[in-house]
Amino acid sequence: TKAMAPIANELRSEIERLRADGTMGQALDIWCPLLSNEAEMLYEEQDARKARNVYLTLLALAAVAGSVVLWQYLSARSARRIAESASLAKSEFVANISHEIRTPLAGILSTAELLSATRLSPEQIEYADVISQSGHTLLALLNSVLDIKKIEAGKLEISVMPFDPGSLVAQTVDTFRASANRKGLVLSVDGIEQMPPVVAGDGLRIREVLANLLGNAVKFTQSGMVRVSCGWTGAEGSGRLNVTIEDTGIGLPEGSEQFLFQKFAQADSSINKKYGGTGLGLALARELVSLMGGEIGCRRRSGGGAEFWFTIPLALISNSDPTESSSGELDERAAGDSEQHRRPHLLLVEDNPVNRLVASRFLARAGCRVDEATNGQEALEKTRGHRYDAVFMDCFMPELDGYEATRRIRAAEPDGWRVPVIALTAAAFASDRDKAISAGMDDYLTKPIELSELARVLDRWVFSERTA
Repeated sequence: TKAMAPIANELRSEIERLRADGTMGQALDIWCPLLSNEAEMLYEEQDARKARNVYLTLLALAAVAGSVVLWQYLSARSARRIAESASLAKSEFVANISHEIRTPLAGILSTAELLSATRLSPEQIEYADVISQSGHTLLALLNSVLDIKKIEAGKLEISVMPFDPGSLVAQTVDTFRASANRKGLVLSVDGIEQMPPVVAGDGLRIREVLANLLGNAVKFTQSGMVRVSCGWTGAEGSGRLNVTIEDTGIGLPEGSEQFLFQKFAQADSSINKKYGGTGLGLALARELVSLMGGEIGCRRRSGGGAEFWFTIPLALISNSDPTESSSGELDERAAGDSEQHRRPHLLLVEDNPVNRLVASRFLARAGCRVDEATNGQEALEKTRGHRYDAVFMDCFMPELDGYEATRRIRAAEPDGWRVPVIALTAAAFASDRDKAISAGMDDYLTKPIELSELARVLDRWVFSERTA
């Protein structure tokens, strides 16, 4: 250490000399900027590296987020496609099962109606009534289920057509007279004389609502009466149809008004065991009335029993004559037409032998001559060689269905001639009606065929053309 002391002293002396003569300052002036620039470059490089790392991190996060969003979008689209496919399959299943059930049911109901028009003993008449009433009960249940499904899918359409509200109420009440008479009930209706002659609205749906409420009243009343009261309120051009159904039946438990119009709801669990039913009727009635812009409700009667009511806005029509015909009018038409020189000549195209027999008998009762075909190909061959007054065409048939057969008939028709083609189908959806019209058909009858609807179609497309 002592040996190094002289060297250290000499070094200090040299540094002091360099500082004193300015050499040290000149060196610092040369090297400090260089060191400063290098430091700045190092700092800038560090900052750039940090920024690059942040950018890469953000880019990775964006890629992950984009992948998640893309996955969610693809999953949602796939789920939507699956849901749409399932909904389509469900709709097709409901349509197919509806057709398969309604086809034999149409044969049962129509055959029972034909049977009732023949000479029967009182006992046989009773049996025929049982067949008809049981079939109509099953048909009403099927229609309720289909209507509920259509309402849930937002596909139930309300049509606006002219009809006679008084006749509608009277005819609906008449369908329950046999049931009421068997139970010894007094079934009455009042207020029909207050009804306007013609209004515009969905008469079919109004009839369905009234039938639901009136059917319940008759079913749940063991003795006493069922009374239907109807009225009309409103100014010129529009108004409201008001209908009330009163009964002396089992009544309504306190508080049941809050849930009675819900699906599958009944006033008491014991009711289903004793009276049966699905709990769909009132829910459907509420939905239908709501779709028509009306109101519906119920209340307990002070003297026992129940009171249900509904009110529906309708347009008032003047100078219009809605066609409401019955089976008796068909027979009258047949009698009158037999005096003319030529009976209407119709072609009936139907593959189901039972439905073909029934429809043929109905048309014969109306005074028509009927040729038959079992599929669309036979129909084409028959229409090529003869000009029919109308063609009643089933829509679903083997070999060639009614839609395509109608298109080919239209394509082969000469100028100035168009044969009326009436669709016959057990399908119960508005889309089927649209499909029939777009195929070139002129009108539409749903199986089981109602004689009033058949009379309407014949009056419009057959008899009116012959008298024009």
